[in-house]
Amino acid sequence: MMRWLVVFATAAVPLAAQTDPAQALRAAEAARFEAQVKKDTMALRRLLGDDLSYVHSNGLVETKSHYIETIATGRMVYDSVTPVELSHRIYGNTGVGTGRVRVQVQMNGQTVRTELLFTTVHVKRNGRWELVAWQSTRAP
Repeated sequence: MMRWLVVFATAAVPLAAQTDPAQALRAAEAARFEAQVKKDTMALRRLLGDDLSYVHSNGLVETKSHYIETIATGRMVYDSVTPVELSHRIYGNTGVGTGRVRVQVQMNGQTVRTELLFTTVHVKRNGRWELVAWQSTRAP
């Protein structure tokens, strides 16, 4: 069973995450999930790359600004994002993640609960990991 370190975007990053790139990337991922649920658009601006391509499980593709607007306006409200599996591989300043999350969102007045399989690409810029690509599909 994977244990999760929840890091708020404004909190200090633990020493282990400062020295282990995979741990730092997991901390950034946890902070992003937390920011989505809390509608923390300031944190999302720091955690998402300006060149983000966010592909939802329904095929909708959003840029960073559109994704943040979607969350800020409440068009999509994340009630919860719960990691089930998560793995990261580091290639220099690039991190590739794969995993599974349980998500509950409010869309178009309806509650949607689903489990997603996803792939992420993060790039380390200015000493921090930024999400530049998310692709998800509904788990069978």
